[in-house]
Amino acid sequence: MSLESDEYPSGIVSNVYEFPSGSRTVQVLELPGAERWFGTQDYEEMAKQDFLTRVAEEKGLGEIKAILEEFPPARDSGLLYSGIHEVFVARVEFREVIRRSLLKVLNTHQVVAHKKALFATTDNSSSVLKDRVRVEQKYYQRRCQDRLKRLYGAFPEAVFQRLNSVHIWGVPKPLILPSNQPSSPPLNLRQSGQREATKKIP
Repeated sequence: MSLESDEYPSGIVSNVYEFPSGSRTVQVLELPGAERWFGTQDYEEMAKQDFLTRVAEEKGLGEIKAILEEFPPARDSGLLYSGIHEVFVARVEFREVIRRSLLKVLNTHQVVAHKKALFATTDNSSSVLKDRVRVEQKYYQRRCQDRLKRLYGAFPEAVFQRLNSVHIWGVPKPLILPSNQPSSPPLNLRQSGQREATKKIP
């Protein structure tokens, strides 16, 4: 199973799942209002406020910040906190993929032990589950990398792997769009500079 995902300036995300049988499923999602401001100073301010209210209890945020500050394009971009929030969300999603998969296995009574459930069983259903876990984790990693590249340009794999080692305990809250802001930013504020909704964001 594979997953190809594209994000568009209109705030639409298209996910195309391709299965070993050759069949394909297309999923179309609309990003929440605040997410459409990604790459703007308004989004940066929202991400900074979220960081300041959570860093005392979520120590991993401080680790993410320290790693990104060692990377000059991130440190000097004026969008440091946007990147911190992106990594925070991706790390939680990565963790949640494992959690959901373990619960699914246990709920269907396939096995009892967690590790055996995910890594040691060889029946077909477990193989499908492991494939799905890998695809979902790869998706969240790729999306995070793509969005960091949108913020900072080329992003070194070594820095990304360090970010992937940070342990996160909590769950991120959606960034809150100020009440005086429209649900979508003016197109000329988007970092991509692309106006057509039919063009995906690189």
